[in-house]
Amino acid sequence: MSNTFFLLLLLAFNVKTLSNGMTVIMKEEHRVPLVNVTIVIKTGAIYESDSTLGMSHFLEHMLFDGTKTQTRQQIAERFDRKGVYFNAFTRKDYTAFMITAPSEFIEDAIFNQADMLLNSILPPSEFEKERKVIIEEMRQDRQDPYQFAEELFYKKVFYNTPYANPVIGYETTVMNMKREDVMKYYTSRYVPQNMVAIVIGDFNPQKILNLLEKAYNVKRNHIVKTEPPVFHPFSPESCNIEYQKWNFPIVHFGIALPAPPVSDKLSAAVELIAYLLNKPDVSPLYQDFRGKVQILSVGYHHKKGLNFVSIFGTADSVGSAQAFVEALPHEFKKLKELGQQDLERLKNSYEAEMAFEAENITYEAMMLTDWVANYDIGVYNSFMNQLEKVTTHDVEKVIDSLWTPLRCKALILKP
Repeated sequence: MSNTFFLLLLLAFNVKTLSNGMTVIMKEEHRVPLVNVTIVIKTGAIYESDSTLGMSHFLEHMLFDGTKTQTRQQIAERFDRKGVYFNAFTRKDYTAFMITAPSEFIEDAIFNQADMLLNSILPPSEFEKERKVIIEEMRQDRQDPYQFAEELFYKKVFYNTPYANPVIGYETTVMNMKREDVMKYYTSRYVPQNMVAIVIGDFNPQKILNLLEKAYNVKRNHIVKTEPPVFHPFSPESCNIEYQKWNFPIVHFGIALPAPPVSDKLSAAVELIAYLLNKPDVSPLYQDFRGKVQILSVGYHHKKGLNFVSIFGTADSVGSAQAFVEALPHEFKKLKELGQQDLERLKNSYEAEMAFEAENITYEAMMLTDWVANYDIGVYNSFMNQLEKVTTHDVEKVIDSLWTPLRCKALILKP
């Protein structure tokens, strides 16, 4: 793996904290005259109560609907006139709003984005419209077997944690939301002290800092500094398979395996193992169950308080899904035969994909959102640096200490 690539990657970020409390992470990239500004707000489903489930996602919709000085249409037209791409998404532990703008128009784009995030009036007429839109979105999600399977997986496997709740909430909570409650939630959480700005592209750092300082100059009477909830880490003592009927004509399964936090020296090895297991040409999971099981995704999830490796897939029968789960120790044992040359090739492949993502400033910002919402950029840098040092011994240690004997929770959904 190229030391030069990772050295450049790790030294690229410049971190500042503004007097308004906002953390700004900057990476200059002057190849093309574009700038991405992604604002990460540390609020999402895990910060909500039983009565506010789905409120962060509701707010994501509402903040496009008008401010004290602009209507929804004026906000969109102001972006469109300058060729600005804008979007937003809500996750279980944060909400993100992104813009990618021509460098010459970044000042106006930043002020337009800040106006949305700080000065929304949550128009009553739009409030009811968005409620209907979200209910319809909820129904559509549950008609998609893969979306619905993931929701059921989190609800069943992590039922005793805040991560069990869906980002979008439930129909009852969304239907019962009152505008004044959403406004209170909004004004107490959408504050610079609870925001991280990721800025990547063709810009002058001092100018960007001055713009963000000015654009996000707001005072709130009541501020909630969100901290992630504390709960027992995911650490099953054995392998537990649960079965549940659903209304789709396919067998779907989800498996959760214990994993270390990113601060652990083995976390980088877990990342590479998950990456390998996702590659059909080298993953034993694909080879031995070909025709019986289709692997949809393998991923290492590293959150504050919840760390696990997920395996999602479909099977030709409940029996095949069960056999797949039970065969995991045998499959993992094959990974212990991975040679150092094979591991280096795997690292090179991982590096190439990272480099490809970094070529697009919007993709790179999206990749970083999860990291800055849960950790500071130094943790990301340490993790990336550790990837370079992973050995075959580390791979063996992950398998022996975490997954042998097999400890997991699995949910098999059957027609």
